[in-house]
Amino acid sequence: MKILIVTTNTRDLCAFWRSVGPWQTLVKTDKTIETELILTAGSAGWEYVQKFDLIFMQRACSKEDVMILQLARNQNIPVWVDYDDWLLDVPGWNPAASLYHDPIRQKNIATIIACADLVSTSTKELGRQCAKVNSNVIVIPNAYPKSMFSYALKEPGPRNKTVVWRGTNTHDGDILSVYQMWSKIPEHVHFMGSPPWILVNSLDPTKYTLHGHKDPFEYFKTLHEMSPTVLTFPLFDCVFNRCKSNIAWIEAIHAGALCIAPDWEEWQQPGIINYDSKAPKTFLEAINKVFNMTPEQVKTQVTDARELIHNGELSMGTQNSIRRDLADVIKQENTLDPLAPDTGAGALAKLLPRNT
Repeated sequence: MKILIVTTNTRDLCAFWRSVGPWQTLVKTDKTIETELILTAGSAGWEYVQKFDLIFMQRACSKEDVMILQLARNQNIPVWVDYDDWLLDVPGWNPAASLYHDPIRQKNIATIIACADLVSTSTKELGRQCAKVNSNVIVIPNAYPKSMFSYALKEPGPRNKTVVWRGTNTHDGDILSVYQMWSKIPEHVHFMGSPPWILVNSLDPTKYTLHGHKDPFEYFKTLHEMSPTVLTFPLFDCVFNRCKSNIAWIEAIHAGALCIAPDWEEWQQPGIINYDSKAPKTFLEAINKVFNMTPEQVKTQVTDARELIHNGELSMGTQNSIRRDLADVIKQENTLDPLAPDTGAGALAKLLPRNT
């Protein structure tokens, strides 16, 4: 089976978790599958698309992506699209909001979701949003590629009494939702990425360390070597964040740490200490709860979570078996015309935030 993977970036973390990473891992173990990557969908014509048995599109949103969908439709080639974020309702603080809230791009996204033969999402809530216009939706959670991290396979060692936050300016509204709590954390905090200046400028400089942006593999290695006790992931309560996946939890368990996250559907896993997103003080209480645990209590929770992501339901082997089975059975069944003006408009009307 020959699969075309259409993505805008082969090296970012979205590709790592949702497209290039999983599919290339699967290719190594299943020699019946062959994949090819394309970054510029606009360069593909019918003669190129014709070579493939399946088109897999990650975060499809452009007019070129719509055209790929149409080219595949005309040649009876099934199209599978995957989303890891709810791109139709990006929070205003996120720099990507202006990109994805463009009316034409929103119509493209709605068209693609409605017309794809299969839509996969990283979370149940994101799947429910997409299911408003397409009944062929399946949730494929993010999975831990343990084969890429041989150094992390052994049992985690002793923990340092430190707290980690990681993120970029796309999380400004999230980290600031618990703004007043950061100065009250007694342990040393490591900010990995780019926390807001307004926050770090308010803190005692001896109480935190800033780490710049890193390549994904360098980030994973650094996080593991830090041996923190806690990785925090505060989130502002909105539809976009309710659709967000629990990658931060997987990263925490990779490092042998516990994760602090909201008490929402997506964040009910071993190794997660929940807080109430409507009550910022509970964020600090959750952190203190972890540091009041014994090392054995922390280790037990991390061990349970490690089993789940290393060998259980959220392992790469399990999730790639699902991908392999879906690739075998998917057929072109959607009869909507991606180029019909009313297709995208009708779908968008059902998907816009005011209707959620």
